[in-house]
Amino acid sequence: MLLVQTFEELTLGEHRSDVVVSAADGHATIFGMLDGKFITPRLKADYEKPSLFPPLLYIGLGVNMEFPKEPHEIVYAFDRPMIVGNKTADRMCLDIYSYDPAFAPPGKTALVAFLYTDFDFWKNLRQEYHERYRKEKETIADQVVAFLDSRFPGLASRVEMRDVATPVTWERYTGNWQGSWEGWLLTKKVFLTRIKKELPNLGNFYMVGQWVEPGGGTPAVAASGRNLIQIMCRRDGRRFVTTTP
Repeated sequence: MLLVQTFEELTLGEHRSDVVVSAADGHATIFGMLDGKFITPRLKADYEKPSLFPPLLYIGLGVNMEFPKEPHEIVYAFDRPMIVGNKTADRMCLDIYSYDPAFAPPGKTALVAFLYTDFDFWKNLRQEYHERYRKEKETIADQVVAFLDSRFPGLASRVEMRDVATPVTWERYTGNWQGSWEGWLLTKKVFLTRIKKELPNLGNFYMVGQWVEPGGGTPAVAASGRNLIQIMCRRDGRRFVTTTP
């Protein structure tokens, strides 16, 4: 039997199935839903001293202008570092979503700028000083808009929408532990390590997603689900067959 349910549905009662697959955040799955009862010493050490992709601060803008000659992604190096929370940033990435008309009406463009930042700073700020948290986001958005206006004169007056997502936003809406957008940082050690999809003493339970596929990203995450199906087919003595939609 295949049972697919959201986390909200699962919290309404007890459900049973032949196999359980968690595509949720690794930390939330192991230490939240399972209370840390099914874990190896090595996995425990990995989560206690994690090496993660650094969290990002996203500034989304909707502007009443087009960028026909610009590439879809630009990396800017700052002449003077920008203050981002409790750290300084020496560069910023900008995604220009002009290649797909679904992102914005004609004559307008959706932009996303992102900067590396610190998770604990934003977590503590939101918990202890909610109004300052909001103002800090607006201050950084102001700086980003001013910087982009220096590169694209007139942009500041044409911003029609803006929104800022901190690492805490990532954690709240996606469940990503510490706001890490691709899970484990792809160091040499992690690259050479195979993370099991099973947990000890927990039969017919598997994990898929970026927390069992170091490096993350949509291709790796999709492949982890495909690989799990292969494992289950082999276990059940079935032939693994693919089809093209």
